[in-house]
Amino acid sequence: MVVADTDEEAVRIAKPAIEHHAGSLNWIRKHHGVSEFANRTGVHRGESFESWRDMGMVVAGSPDTVVREVER
Repeated sequence: MVVADTDEEAVRIAKPAIEHHAGSLNWIRKHHGVSEFANRTGVHRGESFESWRDMGMVVAGSPDTVVREVER
């Protein structure tokens, strides 16, 4: 969750952090294999900020935007 004065500022901050995190998770999967347990957990494998946001795994925006997302 990233909160900033505007939605644009929050996304500017969150996007590179989420994409770095996703890249790290996917690197581990690619280099060390994926266990049957990991397959069953349904862990998201998307690499873009937008895919994580669409899955509801990240919230970034102004205070009003974040409150709406949390309430939803």
